[in-house]
Amino acid sequence: SALSVKNGALNITTAKGDLTLANNNAENLVLQSANSDWTIETKLSTSATPGNPGQNAGLVAYEDDDNFVKLVYANMSFGRGMRMPEAGAPATGSVQLVAEDNGNNKTTVAVNLDSAADVIYLRLVKKGISYTASYSLDGKTYTKLGETEVLLKDIQAGVMATDGVRNAAMMRMPRGVTGMNMEDAAPITASFDSFKITTSLK
Repeated sequence: SALSVKNGALNITTAKGDLTLANNNAENLVLQSANSDWTIETKLSTSATPGNPGQNAGLVAYEDDDNFVKLVYANMSFGRGMRMPEAGAPATGSVQLVAEDNGNNKTTVAVNLDSAADVIYLRLVKKGISYTASYSLDGKTYTKLGETEVLLKDIQAGVMATDGVRNAAMMRMPRGVTGMNMEDAAPITASFDSFKITTSLK
């Protein structure tokens, strides 16, 4: 099974697909109803740094495949202005906030990490239609990644782990330009050591 519980952690092996744009084929979403304002947090570790084409694991606020907000630990981002790794350097992963509204990309914010994260803490805060994303490498000091506004209905919140899809920037890169392995990575296991949702009073 792709899902298991061991030593108090929910373990999810990444599976095909993702939620982004037309790629509405994600597997391995674990959700619960969450229609109020809330803060959700998780302590996440992965069996390997997320790799190609777009492995990602983390938190999601979900209406359907075309309306969602996700905060994930993912493979390195290759967007405009991103610092590229040196040839042969190991992948370090990134933290990404992605939101869609009626199938259209509303927000994409990503930061490549300076080193691979053995453990990463993710926090997503919902206030009305506003979602604020933060992350931490020590569970104490959080860095704000970004925020977005999306009107989601019949919201479910939870965790996800998928193998993702190859992004457009990666598709445009000449093979071997960075010395990185562009082959699809083997599935990895995401271990959610905790998942806490705290409801806010309006």
